[in-house]
Amino acid sequence: MNYIGAFYINGGTAMKIGKKKLSMLCLTLVLCIVVSCAAPVVEEPKPEPTQRPVTENTLEAQPKIDEIEVPEEVAVNITPLDDPKIYETIKDMDGQIFKFGTFWPEFYDPNRGTNAAYRAAALESIERDYNCIIDIVPLNQFTYAQDINTAKAAGRIMAEIFETQNAFNDLIYTGILADLRTVSTVDLVNNEWNKGVILSSTYREGIYGVGIEQSVISRACIYFNKDIAARYNLGNFYEMVMNREWTFDRFLEISKEVFERSNGTIFGMNGYGQECFTYFTYANDVSPVKIVNGKAVFDYQNDALLSALNYVQNYAKYGLIDQELFARNMTHADSWEQQLSFSDGESLFLLGFNSTHIWLDAMMDDDYGLLPFPMGPDVNDYKAISNQSGFFSLFDENPNIEDAGTIMTAIASRTYFRIADYDRALASTMRDRESIDMLHLLMNSEFIFKIGKDVTEYDRTAIRAIVDMSKTPKEALEAVAQAAQVQVDRYYGN
Repeated sequence: MNYIGAFYINGGTAMKIGKKKLSMLCLTLVLCIVVSCAAPVVEEPKPEPTQRPVTENTLEAQPKIDEIEVPEEVAVNITPLDDPKIYETIKDMDGQIFKFGTFWPEFYDPNRGTNAAYRAAALESIERDYNCIIDIVPLNQFTYAQDINTAKAAGRIMAEIFETQNAFNDLIYTGILADLRTVSTVDLVNNEWNKGVILSSTYREGIYGVGIEQSVISRACIYFNKDIAARYNLGNFYEMVMNREWTFDRFLEISKEVFERSNGTIFGMNGYGQECFTYFTYANDVSPVKIVNGKAVFDYQNDALLSALNYVQNYAKYGLIDQELFARNMTHADSWEQQLSFSDGESLFLLGFNSTHIWLDAMMDDDYGLLPFPMGPDVNDYKAISNQSGFFSLFDENPNIEDAGTIMTAIASRTYFRIADYDRALASTMRDRESIDMLHLLMNSEFIFKIGKDVTEYDRTAIRAIVDMSKTPKEALEAVAQAAQVQVDRYYGN
């Protein structure tokens, strides 16, 4: 296994160090890679040369969720998660070299911790079993497209196999990646590739990425301060979820109660960047983009969309959002201050992602829990709202693409962390078993992928005007409609 190049996007594991003492360096490192935040810890690397068996998810601690009495007709079902079946076809590649392009080469450096050692051993086992060489090619997050196309123009293939994520989806719609439906060795029929990953990498009916790792799919969720909830006797939030009582109305009611009883010292919610406030629309099963005659259209006049955004503005009108803090923290990169505010007990809720618990465990003295976004008035179930997922892909113009598909499948299979390992890692930073159950619920829920990261006219400009109440939701969407459509056209390749 070789390393080509020297560009790294740094990742790191936050250490538990008490409130507000987490260094800005560590904050920057983990922000760079959402995927690394959720990487589980395993005791030792033991990759298997062939298909991993399906293993039952068994944990020593039984979920306390089971103790909650829920009427059968409304009960939420948390289905046990199983490891997927991925079939490898061992083949002698006769020393063939496969270049593996990744934005996270440190994930495969055996000197970078237990997880990386596990993955490095997995790649070495593939090299041994398939008689091949895997060259790791670090991708530069700023120049990757130019680098790939420069090599292509010179008649070279920079990498046959890619590990990427939605943040770099221009690899899909600019024609760099192959439609995996045309590559038989990927086997989209028999291999149990993660449906959420496939959905996130589907473009104009083509499938450009696959994966099986639960931890690489970013899921929006809401964290709550358990100490505040207990102090004000706000009820059992987990029971509300299981009873399908965790709704927009209940969320507002609880937020108002804690704000009023604390004399305005505890806000209802903060957000991990301003765009998180748009996730209430997805929780109501509506997206601002719809497909009309094969073209992505900014659907700014949608009544269900306006209804959800009116709810967000109504929430703000009660004074439940710290407007000064909201104005200062526009993006995920600026969101550290909101996380610190939540960890200091200045709000009951924090809108975030499944990886945010890594930060909270490092910063927060109070206990916290994880919940799905509440159900909107137009739905009767919780939605798995995602803004990105990681996946494996193949370079399109490769005469040996079938062999590359064989090796890509082996990489995906052998670097995969089993569900039990993932749960053990979660248990090290989650403060209760119920939070893990809530994350399992989201893993089993219907996926809704938010619009692309470049459609900022909606999830920054419009939502900012809605939350700060400078415009009504209708006015805010009308004001950005034309510019947002331009961004939608660019992102979806209309």
